[in-house]
Amino acid sequence: MKKFTTSVAILSLAVVLGACGFGHQSTKSASSTSSKSAKAISKSKPAAKSESASSSSKASQASSQATAPTLASLNAQVKQRIGAKTTTNIGVPAGQHAIVGYTGNAANYTVYYAVGATAAQLQATKLTNATITISKQTFGTTGAAEAKINYQAPVKGLPTVNLGNHMTATSEGAAGSTYYTWYEGRWSVVLRSSNVNNEDGLSASKQAAAVLATEMLPIPAGHGAVTLSATTQSALSNTVVWREGTSVYTVSGRNDLQTLRAATSLN
Repeated sequence: MKKFTTSVAILSLAVVLGACGFGHQSTKSASSTSSKSAKAISKSKPAAKSESASSSSKASQASSQATAPTLASLNAQVKQRIGAKTTTNIGVPAGQHAIVGYTGNAANYTVYYAVGATAAQLQATKLTNATITISKQTFGTTGAAEAKINYQAPVKGLPTVNLGNHMTATSEGAAGSTYYTWYEGRWSVVLRSSNVNNEDGLSASKQAAAVLATEMLPIPAGHGAVTLSATTQSALSNTVVWREGTSVYTVSGRNDLQTLRAATSLN
């Protein structure tokens, strides 16, 4: 009987000790898990803060870009104010911005395009440093309007040169200059080069013909006339002129190819 009682006591003590040891391990394990979770949360908080700051910075930049004036937004304002034709291609160099001015009304106006280092802006005034202009003049009759188009009719018997792109031009010398003339539908295109200044009119004509092979001039009601210079001028000496109804439109520019690109990008 004593042996049985002793065995029971020893067994009970083992159970108690085992239970105590098990409880200690569980507590240690739980404490370790809790500590790791706390560290993980602690590490994740700065990352979340950084992501939030980055998102806020990107949103601020996007907002700034969205509100900055663009050539498209300036054109939209000009259209709204005087209903003018505008162009999407004025050749703005990298790092510079469009400056747009305008004068007149819906019947008679001029839109001026210039470029500068300042932010894009719209001015209700003439721009003396404009590199491209678009003008409209309205006349009393279509005949009066058509008379303002300096269309050059074909002349037979002149020497011809190949411009590429399936285009052939005639060449004619006069007063120290050479004139290259060719036709694009109802348009006459004349490019002048100075012999005195050794300007390469043939190369310039080939470049102009290449532009017109891929870009379309406005559709004139009668005839249209393009007059170009072989080199960039200080004056707006390159012109694209055509009639719509009783109104005559003129795109003028300092550079021959840029003038063509402005005229073929009207909207």
